[in-house]
Amino acid sequence: MTDRATGRLALGLHLGTVRDLPVTSAVAGLDGTALYSAVRDAGYVVVQDGDDTLAEAAGLRRSGSGRVLAVGDAGRIARDALVRGHGSVTLHVGTGFEDDDAAAALIGDVVTTAADTGIGLFVETHRATVTQDP
Repeated sequence: MTDRATGRLALGLHLGTVRDLPVTSAVAGLDGTALYSAVRDAGYVVVQDGDDTLAEAAGLRRSGSGRVLAVGDAGRIARDALVRGHGSVTLHVGTGFEDDDAAAALIGDVVTTAADTGIGLFVETHRATVTQDP
């Protein structure tokens, strides 16, 4: 994803990474508006997962995540992301136990959905998905 203001790669943060940080962390104990402001002030322009309203109030763009297990899941996830104002979605696709035809159908669904909706759908290399396991 690019930063619209600069045309450069946008710096994003998955908000799950700030949960359960040690008390010595600069953001430990922050929540709500204070957390989103700290993320923005640290230079991030996109946050993934979290509170859309707080992110928007802080001037942060939003990105989602989801899991595609059946053809059609990508469409449902993309439509939800668009309604929520997300600019992209990172996806875990499959379980890793699909045969080649089933894996190709899932990936094809993601590619077609991205083209049809205009939202960035990014297949993540992750354990227990078609991109990593058997």
